[in-house]
Amino acid sequence: MSLNFSLPPLGIINTRYRKMDLVLPAYGHYQHFRITSPAPWVLQVLIDRPDAYNTFTGSMWRDFGRIMRQASVDDECRVVVLSATDCAGFSAGIDLKEASQEDAFRGVTGEDPARRAAKIRRYIEEFQQQISAAETCEKRTCP
Repeated sequence: MSLNFSLPPLGIINTRYRKMDLVLPAYGHYQHFRITSPAPWVLQVLIDRPDAYNTFTGSMWRDFGRIMRQASVDDECRVVVLSATDCAGFSAGIDLKEASQEDAFRGVTGEDPARRAAKIRRYIEEFQQQISAAETCEKRTCP
């Protein structure tokens, strides 16, 4: 009898950032993400915005997409672990307060409702595209 299984695209665990992890300068510096390698072949992406329940701002979801696309082609990475700083939950999703300040959500006097709806749709599609970078990342299973 043999067991055959594969890991999900991203192992989601809630851990605290460990100072002993190797910080990866090749991934650059991000205000609300800490990118480390806690073990060979492992890339840990830590969401670090606990004061706002790890909600994603516009710049954060764009950064997340960049990080996941880079991990996808990184030969030194075989698995991506997505984690979050200790807060009430893993992430509350999009930061609605910040998003409401975006041009797509602010009403312009006399603006055609259809044009405004199209702006909102484009904004949400861009958000979804960046977040979906985790799903399309080539590091789906552990070797």
